[in-house]
Amino acid sequence: MHLHLLIPGLLELPAASLRLPALSLMLGRGRLTWGPGISFEPWLARRFGLDAESAPYAALRRLGENGSDSCEGNWFCADPVQLKFTSQGLMLADASTLDLSMEEAQALVASLNQEFPDLGQFHAASPGRWYLRLAQPSEVSTHRLTEVVGRRVDGFLPEGRDGPLWCRHFNEIQVLLHGHPVNQAREEEGHPVVNSVWFWGNGTLPGSLEIPYAMLATDDPLARGLAHQAGIPFHSWSGQLPASVEGSLLVLADTLARPALYADEEAWRDALVALEASHLASSLAALKSGKVGSLTLTAPGDRASLEIHLTRSDLWKFWREGLSLGKLNIPSYAAM
Repeated sequence: MHLHLLIPGLLELPAASLRLPALSLMLGRGRLTWGPGISFEPWLARRFGLDAESAPYAALRRLGENGSDSCEGNWFCADPVQLKFTSQGLMLADASTLDLSMEEAQALVASLNQEFPDLGQFHAASPGRWYLRLAQPSEVSTHRLTEVVGRRVDGFLPEGRDGPLWCRHFNEIQVLLHGHPVNQAREEEGHPVVNSVWFWGNGTLPGSLEIPYAMLATDDPLARGLAHQAGIPFHSWSGQLPASVEGSLLVLADTLARPALYADEEAWRDALVALEASHLASSLAALKSGKVGSLTLTAPGDRASLEIHLTRSDLWKFWREGLSLGKLNIPSYAAM
């Protein structure tokens, strides 16, 4: 079995003082390959043979929420966000900062459906992941939510033939949400409000996908949707490798992604220490024992992406010392 670990956010923040023996051994004795920066959603799309810019992220992520639901038609991600006026302009924060309940999400989505029936049908799969099933196709180019978090939104508004129309919908929804009872109650209680949604990832499910792995271990709905559409089995990561897999197993460990996105160093460092114990040490032990024949660790990031390739024989190269993540010389590439 070949084990492939996908760890977005690993390269984004300093880790100089952290003791991470398994990761240090991988960095010191593995073969390192650098490439241009890339986010993990486009990385996943490309692995399954999709164009990263036009991939139907919304339909695939919706499929990954519950594969038994009908995902026919044209879908948008319509995720709840908060827009804030700052000295730098209008900035966006995603749902991870809102602590929104499912009851609140459903009330807000019900109002969107009542007020904008011509757009299609809004759905709340979770408090922070909403969708719009379009009443009719639309020619519009959008930006992934992770591209916009913490940045000025004016450089990321919808484009294309129907871009101005979606900018208008964007503004109309803000007006509705501004005076919504849910937001009024949240404001009175000192909680951040949901004052907009972010449309992105529009499209329909692809007819076929490449099959790069025999199995996936992930709770991420986009990754699960890709696996479902490709006919690949998937499950949650339990901390234990399956007894046998004929081929490659992809394990997506995304606990670093959110703190990296918000530059939350304390949360990122805590998550990295936990990741060392839950994924890295056990994966290295599986390679040492021969349960895993080879190991790849991929760390997509803004500045650059890194791949570490290891075989069992690499572990016996005692003359190669471990390399601290904090001492890694990360090259500069343009982000993709």
